[in-house]
Amino acid sequence: MDCIGHERTESVFGKSTGAEIDIKRYVFKPDRMSESFIFKIPNRLADIYVSEGQFDPEDEFKTRVDQNHLNGLLFEEIWRYEN
Repeated sequence: MDCIGHERTESVFGKSTGAEIDIKRYVFKPDRMSESFIFKIPNRLADIYVSEGQFDPEDEFKTRVDQNHLNGLLFEEIWRYEN
């Protein structure tokens, strides 16, 4: 799902190709994120994103990972919703 706020997201572009190679600052569209806890972004398919704070905390993916002491996953906050 494409839930990136392209207008406000700060991307890094390759000098020779002009193609997006990284995202420096993420901005998401919260209304597009309500479909799932876990999602991917087009053109960044190696990364998996997890949202928090939209549903019952007991049902959220990261809570379940923590409760079950699962290893091997790295969670990094990249964006916080601000009204």
